[in-house]
Amino acid sequence: VSMNGLELGVEGPFSKNAHASYLANYRYSTLALFDLMDINFGVSGVPQYQDLSFKVNVPGTKAGKFSLFGVGGISYIEVKNEDRDADDWTFGKDDLDFRFGSDMGAIGLSHLYFFNENCRIKTVAAVSATHSTAQVDSAFQDRPSKVYYGDESSEVKYTLSTKYSQKINAKNTFSAGISGEIYKVHYEDSVLTQDNETYRKLSEANDENMILFQSFA
Repeated sequence: VSMNGLELGVEGPFSKNAHASYLANYRYSTLALFDLMDINFGVSGVPQYQDLSFKVNVPGTKAGKFSLFGVGGISYIEVKNEDRDADDWTFGKDDLDFRFGSDMGAIGLSHLYFFNENCRIKTVAAVSATHSTAQVDSAFQDRPSKVYYGDESSEVKYTLSTKYSQKINAKNTFSAGISGEIYKVHYEDSVLTQDNETYRKLSEANDENMILFQSFA
């Protein structure tokens, strides 16, 4: 337990007779727990977050070494005008509420194979995703709330890479590899114009695809 978070971790072998092992770690925002208990730190916004990471390692098979890994987290913070000090200039304009959120996750499988003690190949396949939101609106209670800025963006990435390495001697190593990435993106945000009625989109990409290939030697 610390100010950074409440964490729980576990690791070990699956059995006494197996070489396979696992590792997992979970974290939850300590400040969020204090906020639930109505403990006030005098800040205008309390970060809410939690995350989980894990890895499963299977070494020593004839087919090579396999590893399954993953990480995921969610976070959110709300800064309300009513909770801010009069001298708080961090967010600039008064009478506004701010809300920000960010989520991410990734999972992958890696394979390492040794042809001999000097030659190996490693292949990794993974999927990752991110999602973020932002909203700035008026905090007035005597008239309808107005959104000044809004954003909702997401991105999914599929990755496949392989790398061949060979140790020539104590001073020289040869490596070559290739990787491919496919992105599926959604970027959209808008801002209220000066007439306080219409919105102007700053970016707009609805379910667009991008592909990136790389190679090296």
